[in-house]
Amino acid sequence: MNDERRSALLRAIQYHDVRLLRSLDRSLFREEEIILQDESNGAQLPLLAMAIQEACTTRFRRKHVNPEMDTFLNILVGHCHLDVNRPFEIHGRPAHPSVILSELYKPHKCLPWHGSVMQPMDRNCLICTDPLSWAFYLFLQDKTDFGSNSVNCIVTLLHLGANVHSPFFLQISHGSMDPKGDSEWNARSGHSFLHLGLESGNYVLLEHLFRAKAHFNWAQDRGSLAKCLVSVFDDTRITEPDLDMSYIFENLELKFRDDYFDPQDLQVLRSADPRNGNSAFHYLALYEDFQGNSSYIDFLSEILVNPSAPNHKGLTPLELLESTGTIETMQKKQFREELRRAIEKWSHRAMTSMVTWEGLEQRKVPLEIQRQIVSRIPSTVLFPESLSKAQSINARIQAARASRRAEELASRQNHVNMEQ
Repeated sequence: MNDERRSALLRAIQYHDVRLLRSLDRSLFREEEIILQDESNGAQLPLLAMAIQEACTTRFRRKHVNPEMDTFLNILVGHCHLDVNRPFEIHGRPAHPSVILSELYKPHKCLPWHGSVMQPMDRNCLICTDPLSWAFYLFLQDKTDFGSNSVNCIVTLLHLGANVHSPFFLQISHGSMDPKGDSEWNARSGHSFLHLGLESGNYVLLEHLFRAKAHFNWAQDRGSLAKCLVSVFDDTRITEPDLDMSYIFENLELKFRDDYFDPQDLQVLRSADPRNGNSAFHYLALYEDFQGNSSYIDFLSEILVNPSAPNHKGLTPLELLESTGTIETMQKKQFREELRRAIEKWSHRAMTSMVTWEGLEQRKVPLEIQRQIVSRIPSTVLFPESLSKAQSINARIQAARASRRAEELASRQNHVNMEQ
C-alpha cells in the first residue's frame, strides 16, 4: 500500500469515514499487514489496533456513530478482512487517546479544534496483545469521562466474535517511561475478562459480559471476587462504591440462582486470594464499608465459602476482625453476629453432609445416585471437591471415631491399673 492510500486509510479510521473506507479496494488488505503511525508520537500500530484505539477516542467533527452494533469498527473488520482474535504487536508506546478534544472542552460549547496529546516517544517499547485485550486495556487505562466509547468498542468486538473465554493478554516489554505501571499491567495477563469487568464496576460492560457467557479462568482468578471488591472500593472515579457493589452482588446472585456459573466458576469465587490467603470473608472483616451488605454474606455462604478458614497468617475472618483495632460500631457488631451465624451454618451443613455421605458410601450407592439424593436433602451440600472425595470424608470420620475408641480404651486401662 502506497503512502497516499495509507494516509487515506488513516483519515478514514480517525473520522469513521465509511465512504472513504469503501473507496479503497478490498484486495489491498489481503496482500500485507497494514501498519499505521500514531500521529501523537509516531508509535507503529497494526490496522486493527489503530482502529480500536480510535474507536475509544472522542474527536471533534467526527460523524455520529450508530450506538447499535452497526458501528464503523464493525464495517472496518468486514471490509478489511480483519481477524478479531489474532494477536498483534505494537512498536513504541502510543498515546491514549491519540487525539481528544481540547482540555477546555465543555459539553455545552464544543470548540472547533483538537487538543493533541503529545507524548515523548518510547521507541523500544513493545506491546504484545490481542484485539479484545487491547480494548480492555484502553478502557481500564482511560481516566477521562469518555469511557463509554471504550465500552461500546468492547461490546462491538464481542458481537464480532472476539473470544471472551480466553484470558486477558497484554505484555509490555522494553518500556522505559513507566516500568512500575508496565509491570502491574503484565501481572494482569491471565485474568479473565469477567474479572476485569467486575473490577471496573461498570454496569453496562458487566451485563454484556454476562450475555456473552463470560466465565472466570481458573489459572489466575483465584480470589477474584475479593480482589474485585477491593478494586471497586478503592476506585476514586466511583462516587458511591456501595451502590456499585450492591449491583454487582445482585447480578452475581441472580446468575448463581439461574445456574449460570459452572463448578469451576464457583470454585474460583470461593477460593482464597493466593497472595495472602484471604477469603472474601477476610476482606469483609478488613473493610468496614463492605460489612453492611448482608446479602453478600448470604451469597458467600450459598457458594460454600468457608467463614472459618485461616489466611496465610493463621487468622480466621473473625480473628482478623478483632485484630483490626477499629472503633466498635453497630455495623461492626452486626457483622460479627452475622459472621458467627455463617460459621454455625457452615458447621451444621458440613456435619450433615459428612454423615449423609458416610451412609451413602456404606450402602455402596453409585456416585450419580448419591448426587441426586444429596441435592434433595435440606442442609446437605455437594462439597467443592469431586464426589470421589466422599471416601476421604468417610475415612476422616472413621479415623476420628477410632481415635476416640483408642482414648476410651487407654482411659479404661489406666483406671484398671490404678485399682490394681
